[in-house]
Amino acid sequence: MRFGVGVRFPLPGVVQLVGRAFVRSRAGVVAGGKVSLSGKATTRQASRPGLGSVPVIASTSFSIATNPGFNALIGQVVATNSPTSFAIIAGNPSGFFSITNGGSLRTGTSAAPPDNNYSLTITASNSFGTSPPKSITVTVGAAPVVSDQSMNLTIPAASGDPVGTVAVSAGTPTGFSITAGNSSGYFAINNTGDITVTSAGASGITAQSYPLTVQAANALGNDTGVVTVVAATASQTPAIPMSLNDSRFASNTNGPTSIQTAANLINRQWMQGPAYASGEPIFYIESTGTQVINMIQCRADCREGPRLGLAPTATFNVDQCFINCIGKPPVDHADAFQAFGGGGNVNITNSCIRAYTDSEANSLGSFIGSGGFFWADAAQGTITFDNCLFWGGERMIAIYADVGTTTNVRMRNCFFATPFPFETGYMYDIRAVPGGTLNILEWTNNRRCTISGGVIVPGTILPPP
Repeated sequence: MRFGVGVRFPLPGVVQLVGRAFVRSRAGVVAGGKVSLSGKATTRQASRPGLGSVPVIASTSFSIATNPGFNALIGQVVATNSPTSFAIIAGNPSGFFSITNGGSLRTGTSAAPPDNNYSLTITASNSFGTSPPKSITVTVGAAPVVSDQSMNLTIPAASGDPVGTVAVSAGTPTGFSITAGNSSGYFAINNTGDITVTSAGASGITAQSYPLTVQAANALGNDTGVVTVVAATASQTPAIPMSLNDSRFASNTNGPTSIQTAANLINRQWMQGPAYASGEPIFYIESTGTQVINMIQCRADCREGPRLGLAPTATFNVDQCFINCIGKPPVDHADAFQAFGGGGNVNITNSCIRAYTDSEANSLGSFIGSGGFFWADAAQGTITFDNCLFWGGERMIAIYADVGTTTNVRMRNCFFATPFPFETGYMYDIRAVPGGTLNILEWTNNRRCTISGGVIVPGTILPPP
């Protein structure tokens, strides 16, 4: 059947134009004779190459050290298709993290993340839209590591008396506990690692050693170590030797000058006076693991004391020693102990450290400055001074926590003798340089003093750094 010249039955959904006549199909004809496109035709047109796509964020994760600080760079989030902005849309309720339009993931400007695992949901956007959300994991810090350590307690002790603070070598603990060795309840520990005497301990502790198993924990895990509390009466604490001629040194033999990795240096000596010919350290310590170097009842009269190159897990113990170091002209200076790099655990107890520039060098005015203990240039670890006398020196103690390092200091019952024999300086300079971390674990009963007839006369209490 025909309805006019050139017009045939239309197919469903199609506009057919034949000659000047036409039939309107279900596709429809818009004003001006144009046909509207919709459905699959429109979809194919939007996804044609060259018209652009939304970003797609690459899979990644990040790990950063403990205590990163504010606005610290964590890493770069990468996405395809030239994103112009990024956003954290979930997992950041405390504002511990921020992200720039260029994808730099950073810690917050007013809140830094504590040690934990964090799952952040991030999107990237450009002019074509926003990416699918991407989950990115950020691990901050590490589980704590507790090294075996010891603390001294003078008895009798009262309830609440401090024993010491547990040192950790990794992570930032959020809690501590004593898990063994405290069945009598003589000791307590708080969430910052401070061990104190309980009321039971005040009446029950006797002169002996108490090995306590202490656990430190945070969101990333936990670790235990043995903290040995050595309880002794005041009369049992070894006296500080006050001269090179102390009777404890009567049988000393000459000590080694070679590099020491692990050694028991007991009743040894390094006596260079009066010539003081060598300006080199009396010996070097170089350790690579968990070695222990002991220096007990030793004496040294020299221009430079030991130089420490300890591995982070190594230990250097000094007890009942007298170290006398003298800087000589024209520009020499004296360091009784010095560490440049390395670190580890250094424990100096019941010892006297003298370090000064003699009158001849002092008169030149060109010496660098002498010190009893010098710690700098990437050295890191834990330093404990207990019952020590620092006598002389422009800087009796100089400890600097360098960039990217952590140094822990514990000092108790120490004395700083004044006036200095030749120089006008300061007693201690203990601080962190920008980017370094210094933790004062303990600062108890440290005083000025004077020396009268070879006896320490305690003076005023000194404030912590």
